[in-house]
Amino acid sequence: MENINKYYFLYKTVNLINNKFYIGIHSSNCLDDKYLGSGIILNKAIKKYGEENFKREIIYFAKDWDELRELESNFITEEFLKVNYIRCYNVSTGGIGGDTFTFNPNKDEIRIKKSIASKATKGRRAPVSIETRKKISEKAKLRLPKSIETRKKLSISMSGKIKSENHKRKIGDSNRGNKRIDLVEYNKKYKSEQLKGTVWIYNIESDKLKYVKKEYLNNYLNDGWVLGMRRKI
Repeated sequence: MENINKYYFLYKTVNLINNKFYIGIHSSNCLDDKYLGSGIILNKAIKKYGEENFKREIIYFAKDWDELRELESNFITEEFLKVNYIRCYNVSTGGIGGDTFTFNPNKDEIRIKKSIASKATKGRRAPVSIETRKKISEKAKLRLPKSIETRKKLSISMSGKIKSENHKRKIGDSNRGNKRIDLVEYNKKYKSEQLKGTVWIYNIESDKLKYVKKEYLNNYLNDGWVLGMRRKI
């Protein structure tokens, strides 16, 4: 049975120094319990600026935890995160991120289920998801295999020969050199894949340069950044 004295509410925690904010949900018997939020980025900011430089505001009240979760899902949407990308500490949509356990009314049942699942899978290797397998496969495709001709030459050169210690060292040095070349080529291709769909921007005040996704470009331009690797004079 729900505690009739418990409050359920959607809140906004604001950084009084830079006006960045965090939207979250909370339940408590006290409206002034000094709770600021559980977001990872938010907590790093609190550690950096100090709790005294943050203020929590209550936006909406709910009757129970389920209504509160629904309220959060409707408030913190993908569009909300996209529009407030620069000035918001939230990193996921409502109903996904944050502390979903501490104040959950079914947390005892969840704890038991987790314990049973943990014992059942103890000593087993965690299954790899289809998405993870695809990523591993794509990275493997970027590797540069040795040509058939090169493999034949290596096979012939190594067949039936007793190699001196000096010879072994030379082969080792050569192989390490090839690995370094392959790694450089791989990094070039991997970096190229990372830069797809991004643009370079520059901030003259902080003298910082970085690349961002095009979909977030306008947010940065409105915040003082300029398009390109340096401001044109």
